[in-house]
Order: sequence, then structure tokens, then C-alpha cells
Amino acid sequence: MKIYKIPDGFKIIELNNENITENELAELFELSLDKWRESYHMLPKPTFEYFKYQFKKKYPFYKIFNFVIKNNQNEVIGSSYIRITPPDSDAPDSEKKRANAMIRLKKKYRRRGIGKACLLKLLETIDGLGIEKITMGTPVDCGQKFCQHFGGEITDKSVTNYLDLKTANWSEIQRINSNIKDDNDGISLEIIDKLTEGNIEEYIRQTAKYLKEVSEYSNDWEFDEDFFIKESRINIPDSIKGGVKRIITYAWSEQKIVGISVLRSDPFEPKEVYTVISGVDKNQRKRGICKLMKTELLLHVKKNYPEHSVVTTSNDEENSAIRTTNKRLGFKELPVWKAYSFKIENLKSRLEE
Repeated sequence: MKIYKIPDGFKIIELNNENITENELAELFELSLDKWRESYHMLPKPTFEYFKYQFKKKYPFYKIFNFVIKNNQNEVIGSSYIRITPPDSDAPDSEKKRANAMIRLKKKYRRRGIGKACLLKLLETIDGLGIEKITMGTPVDCGQKFCQHFGGEITDKSVTNYLDLKTANWSEIQRINSNIKDDNDGISLEIIDKLTEGNIEEYIRQTAKYLKEVSEYSNDWEFDEDFFIKESRINIPDSIKGGVKRIITYAWSEQKIVGISVLRSDPFEPKEVYTVISGVDKNQRKRGICKLMKTELLLHVKKNYPEHSVVTTSNDEENSAIRTTNKRLGFKELPVWKAYSFKIENLKSRLEE
């Protein structure tokens, strides 16, 4: 493979995640806001504290290489990263053979060969590690064209939806909730505001069960239930210590959990709550249980968590059932996020053309 060459006047610098300065983080944060301005400006503005927390966060099974792109004036004009599962990691082989990457450039520096140089640098970084494919995702048209140009195959299309809690039609949400309850005497709901040692294992198991089904919408998501459970047993307690909150609704029928809906909030992003998952057992569908759980959660948040102003959720573009439910509840859709997969050998060939 060719050694990467960035166009004259620019340089790619690897960042030391441990020793990065506040000024460098601030520059990267400002660059990251371009994504929010381009595609997500109708949502609460991200905070620097959350960006800093995410950047410095340590993952038990992954390693992340971060890069910054600067011009001759030492101005940050772009960034990139690649996340890998090291060969010696206690993770499934399928995880070790794939990497996740991101490239971000300011608008005026796009289509100048810098993105290609970044991609080459990322490939150089993981050379010899046994990685067979890279995935990248973007909601931006030029980013999607970039991925297509270098032979990326679409594996996922997801739609982010948001509900402004200040302008939501609460009377309609309450009406839907009440009507479904009237039609489902055999369904009871349980709301859990806090995960503890006593209930966390059930939560992990239920989440894994429904995520396995959700993964079937993807052409490239090799969901490993055992690994997910193992990883969650580490990550979720750590996130709770960091102030992350999860509000869970279980739907019960005949002393069995038949559905789950979960909202997650972060102390650094207090205005937004994100829907982790909503799922119902196949033999319990078409009874309105998903709408019942979601409306129950919305009403619960409105009553008990006034600090939250928006609820967001992401769904596969082909999941028409949940998208229809969201629209009925007043959610609005944002641009489609497209994920692309690149086979390493094919990508190397395209980059050398």
C-alpha cells in the first residue's frame, strides 16, 4: 500500500489521549459542533464537558487512535479516529477483525484530497493487526458520497427522531396511553428509575434479548449476546458511577416480562434523554404494548424530570412499525444516518487508483 501523502500545506498529527491539553480538546470540540450544526441543530447543543468525558473515556475491550489535521497556520481543520479491538483482547474474533472509523473536515477543506489522506493514515495505523473491514457512518450527503466513492457498501440506514417535550401534544399522548390500557387488562407496567445490584442483571439480559432481534436489520452487525452481556457487566456499573441514569419500563403478562423500553440520560447532557431500546415479544405484538410503554415513560419523565427537554431515539429505516409509532406520538425525523462497510483489501485497491 502507498504511504499516505497529505496535500501540501496540511499535516496529520496523532494525539496522545492521556496528555491532550484543554486547548486541543476545545479545538476538537468546536470542530465536532459542525456535525450538530449541519444535521442536528434542532437538538440541544452538545456540551464541552460531555465531549471531554467521551474523548477520555477508557473502554475495557477497545483501543482508539485519534488524529488531528492542521494547516500551515496550525489551525485545526479536521479530525479522525479509528477504534479497534486489540488482538489480545478478551473479545470474540469477529470483533477483532473489524474497526470503526470517523473522518471529519471543515466544509471549505473538503474535496481536496485530505479525507483520502486521512483514510490512508488510518489504514497504516491498523496494518498487520488482522483487521478485515472498517465501518464508517454519516448523515451528511458529502460524507456519504465519500464513502461510496471508495467502495463502501451500505449496511445500515437509521433515522433519529426527536420529541420536544415543551411542545408535545400531552393530551394526545395521555389519550393513547389510556386507550391502550383499557384494551389490555392482562398487561401491567413496572417503571424502574434506578439500576441497582438487585435489578441490573435482569436489565442486561432483557436488553440483550431485544438487541439481538434489532441486529437482524443490519447486514453487518454480528451481535454476540454473550459478549454483550460480559461487556455490559463492566460498562453499565461504571456509567452509573459516572452519573448516567436509566429509566426502564417493563411490560408484564402472566408474571413474565414481555416488553421493555429504556431512556438514558447523561449528567453532561441533562436536557436530552435517549431511547436505548424499545421491544416487545413477537407473540405479544399488535396489541399496542410498545406505544403503551413509550407513552408511560414520556408521561413519567414529564412529571418527574423537568430538567429534560427533548427525547431522542434512533430506528432502522426499514422498521416501519416503530417509526409509525414515533410519528403518532409526535416525534420528528432527522436526516438518515448511513453506515458503510469497507473490506480492507478492496479499500486499499481503491485508494491506490
